Amino acid sequence: MPSPDCPQRAWEWFLEGTAPTEQDTFWQALEIDKRTEQLADENTPPEHRERRVYLVLPSEARLWAARQGLPVPPLGAHLMGQAELPLQLMSPDPYTVFQLSPSLPLETQRIRLEVVTPPDTARLTYWLDGVELATFTQAPFELWWPLEPGEHELSAVAELASGALLESQTIPFRVNSWVPPGERPVRGDAE
Repeated sequence: MPSPDCPQRAWEWFLEGTAPTEQDTFWQALEIDKRTEQLADENTPPEHRERRVYLVLPSEARLWAARQGLPVPPLGAHLMGQAELPLQLMSPDPYTVFQLSPSLPLETQRIRLEVVTPPDTARLTYWLDGVELATFTQAPFELWWPLEPGEHELSAVAELASGALLESQTIPFRVNSWVPPGERPVRGDAE
């Protein structure tokens, strides 16, 4: 059911026993420090406080929300009642197989590497096959990587403002070379 801060309300019919019983936690009213556009704290005087309503989504939906042009909640805002994912690779999907194409220039055949990070991430490093690939010091922490044939493993390490390090899960994926029609890739000795 909608919370008092939810701006999108509609009347709905529900079968008996199926109506929502808990309030929406996505729409949240937050106290903002107008000088910094961040969450107000004990040092924010009343004249610089402003109450604003934001759509606060789970970590895995934040990249989507930013692409949709939705207002981004300030650092420190998180979905009530749900633990934040500390660091999660969002792209590519695990075990994806990519195929190089002979009809496209090799330098245009790339995939986007994306990660969801905690709000206080100061630095993010992508690692590919145990080798440092790229480091970023500000969001968005995404990288377009040119495809290279082979079996690959991708991970990321985030350094938080406190100096703590977080490591993501490892994502395995494969990039296949182009094989001319009629030829088959060799996978070992044939009998």
